Amino acid sequence: MNRELEQRYRLLHGSDREAARAELERIAASGKEVVIVSACLLGVRCRFDGKDKQDDPAVARVAGEAELLPLCPEVLAGFGVPRPAITLAADGRTATDDRGQDVSAQLDAGAGLAEKFAALAGATRALLKERSPSCGSSQVHGPDGLRDGEGRFTARLRKRGLPVVSEK
Repeated sequence: MNRELEQRYRLLHGSDREAARAELERIAASGKEVVIVSACLLGVRCRFDGKDKQDDPAVARVAGEAELLPLCPEVLAGFGVPRPAITLAADGRTATDDRGQDVSAQLDAGAGLAEKFAALAGATRALLKERSPSCGSSQVHGPDGLRDGEGRFTARLRKRGLPVVSEK
């Protein structure tokens, strides 16, 4: 990940919400298309296992001349890195970590904050990490393994009419 995107990620996911707001306003004023990208696909080690899922070819397919908006709804939710893995129940409503704790409200709060950031930045589309409880676009992890479904952040973006694709 380049230095500018790394700094942007830190601003957006840090504790200074005024700095985050200023960065989002700067992005919106850039005059460029804004594309949300799951931060892990950019090389940020923000996944539940403390690793990334850097995927330069997938990012290159969507980047073009766009401003990239690196987001991790689970970090925005206050989950640590690393953190217990989260699965979504078959109904898509209940989120449980691998310790058996219901983390639905916290996961929803992170998705809501990420959605707010996307709106403030003027995002028009998204490249999100498949299988994530926040970002999955066609598959998520359920208690019994992979299942069809979408993550909480993806659902919010689609409800707003934003196109969402995965790295696949």
